[in-house]
Amino acid sequence: MNTMYFNILDYGASAENPSNTTAIQKAIDTAAAAGGGTVFVPTGRYHTGALNLKDNITLLFDAGAELFASTDRADYPPTIGRIDSRYRHDDGSEYCPILSGLLCCRGVKNVSIKGGQLLTDDRAFWEVRNDPASQFEPALEAEAWYYYKANPWRISMIMLEDSDNISVEGMSIVSYPAYAVWGIGCNKLTFRDLNFHGEYAGPNTDGIHLSSCTEAIITGCRFVCGDDCVALDGNHHGPCTDIMVSDCYFDSSVHPFRIFTGLDPYMKEIDIPSEVHRVSITNCTIGDANGIFNINAHNGTITDISATNITARLIRESNAVVISTQNGQISRIRFSDMTVDGNGCALIQAEKMGDISGIRFYNCDFVVTPKTKIQAMPSISGDAFPNHCHYRANHFYFKRVNDVTMRNIHLSWNKPIYSDSWDPERREKLIARIAPRPLSDLEPTAFPAVEISECTNISIADCVLPDFSL
Repeated sequence: MNTMYFNILDYGASAENPSNTTAIQKAIDTAAAAGGGTVFVPTGRYHTGALNLKDNITLLFDAGAELFASTDRADYPPTIGRIDSRYRHDDGSEYCPILSGLLCCRGVKNVSIKGGQLLTDDRAFWEVRNDPASQFEPALEAEAWYYYKANPWRISMIMLEDSDNISVEGMSIVSYPAYAVWGIGCNKLTFRDLNFHGEYAGPNTDGIHLSSCTEAIITGCRFVCGDDCVALDGNHHGPCTDIMVSDCYFDSSVHPFRIFTGLDPYMKEIDIPSEVHRVSITNCTIGDANGIFNINAHNGTITDISATNITARLIRESNAVVISTQNGQISRIRFSDMTVDGNGCALIQAEKMGDISGIRFYNCDFVVTPKTKIQAMPSISGDAFPNHCHYRANHFYFKRVNDVTMRNIHLSWNKPIYSDSWDPERREKLIARIAPRPLSDLEPTAFPAVEISECTNISIADCVLPDFSL
């Protein structure tokens, strides 16, 4: 084990410098030339642009040490010769524009990042439309795009590409303009005891987003995010597999967990199927979110997802579980020992029969307070809007699903909170844009606890599932 230390101050870094990119990179390069070692960041705030970590490097932060990411695009030169991801195009014209990184691992192995804090001026990467400092309330139903318009170019705080055996431990990542951590095509990742605290109304401010990564562990982390906290997709050049999430806390204006293949349906189609397999989620708590699980197969396959011992309180308009397909397949999804206090149970809907199968709910307790939902219930409006149907149902709704088992499920209803739970002006704008229909249509007086449409092989036993009626 290489125990050589390389203090960034010895290479010209200083908290007084307007930029420390060259000095810190020199310390990293010197350590790499020596076969590896520990690059030490003493207490202080150091302004810097992109830093490229190398094989066998430990980046160690002292207590109170911070890296402040530059907002100048010139401080993030493109990396030439890296394998391209579907997300990253040099001209930024398709899908997501280039997301540069502050701490970058590209084609490296055996890197450890320990302690410290990463931050930047996140608003420098967005255009403010409606200042959330004066308007935002977590319980109100408005997505990040109501508050900000994201600029075409933004940065991730940690960018991992085609790298092996990377760990990040004991770090805080705050005020970030896009994904806090983006892993693309990596193997053997560990994220332990991290604190994410992004802008709650920020666009694309995912916590950890893994694209086509394998063997990743996420444990002991705390997420406060303006987008998905943990996002998993197979949209690089291989499947995303063997991901373990445990003992984490989540607070999000979107989802704690988004598991998907393909891109959002309103973005450009891709014709190469992608896959996500074997994801285990255990012992997690959700303080508030727009649902818990959003699982969507768009031109791809998702299998073997397990979630157990989940406790959630959902104030925002939500469904705890949403599973949907568009030209994709989903199978073997299991939820057990969940306690949810929110305003929706589950909406599971396939594009065609056979695309979703093997759904299991065991030992779950749902307390539901029905709320006005801007996209209404499927039974009112037909099929849910693809990939954005998580608002609709208050109850359990299954459509074109094969092989569903519900055992020991308890559902109880609170008195509904309808339109008076919304800010009146914002409510009218959203209804006009998304669901132009009388408000009374969005406030049903009765519906079943479980609604089944065009399904086969449904087994429900040992459950308490009363229908809702005012």
